[in-house]
Amino acid sequence: MRWKLNGETVAGGHGHGSQLNQLKNPQGIYVDDQQQLIYIVDLGNNRIVKWKLGEKEGNFAALGILDEKKKSLIICNWSKNNGTIVRKSLENPKDKQLLIANIRGWGLVMTENGDLFVSDWNQHAVKRWRKGEK
Repeated sequence: MRWKLNGETVAGGHGHGSQLNQLKNPQGIYVDDQQQLIYIVDLGNNRIVKWKLGEKEGNFAALGILDEKKKSLIICNWSKNNGTIVRKSLENPKDKQLLIANIRGWGLVMTENGDLFVSDWNQHAVKRWRKGEK
């Protein structure tokens, strides 16, 4: 398998900044091939940008990851000493559920079966929550 020598810019590329056509220290990417969307963790702007492939700019989504069914975002809410992990529906923006309290979550990964792995900044650990457990 071979790739072209130069990649194509599909998001950002308009300098370092906070406009919706710019990124500031992008850290994570999730690609939804079916919807032709790319979700970008734009760390320097404390946001997740949802970008339709082929578009000139993105839209603010949140800060987190998509759940296993792609129906909601799992979001790290940071505060100075602590934070929370919440689930926010993509279908109903007013629908928000607290998943984990008192955690400074930094990285999030969800497995195909819905288990959630979170890096805990304060505890210097990575923790797992199994789907269905309290």
